[in-house]
Amino acid sequence: MDLAAHRRGACAIAGGFDSGPLRAAGGRPSSGPLDRGDPRRPQRPPLVQGNRSSVMFRRKSAKAAGKGSDLSAYIDEASEIEGKYTFGGTVMLNGKLTGEIWSDDTLIVGEKAVVHASVRAGIVLVSGEVRGNILGTERVELRGAARVYGDVEAPVVVVEEGVLFEGHCRMTKGRADAAPAITPQHDLSVVALNR
Repeated sequence: MDLAAHRRGACAIAGGFDSGPLRAAGGRPSSGPLDRGDPRRPQRPPLVQGNRSSVMFRRKSAKAAGKGSDLSAYIDEASEIEGKYTFGGTVMLNGKLTGEIWSDDTLIVGEKAVVHASVRAGIVLVSGEVRGNILGTERVELRGAARVYGDVEAPVVVVEEGVLFEGHCRMTKGRADAAPAITPQHDLSVVALNR
């Protein structure tokens, strides 16, 4: 198929049907029952309305790109990562990760994810398995069949019914990094007393 035929819509990969007549080999119009002008053939509406060339690879508008629910990255179940993973935006993890995760934004741990890491992010939504402590500066949600083996700390902690959670939960005030550090004025070490 030449490029001009492709631009006219002869290719239906991106959706819709060609509005012109079907052509037999050699470019001649077809005279069989598959001819689009044949009244015995029902006319089908296009699968996708609009410009066919942009349907498959449409860019996000600036308005849609600003939403917090849009994914910046997706790590599928065939992926395995070791080390420190830092990111911005919203990331969905369905693979295996061992090490450390750090972000000020949103981490979604999918149902198929297996995470052996300490996690620190603004919002952490867990539906898979996490072995390690989770610190959410805004909120942590343990959903559905999540399995969490470690401590959870955030201003808002939500644990749905059916979640397996083995660890401690601490609800903090405000953002965890905004809290002032308390420095002791005296040495508070434990000393054994001989009596």
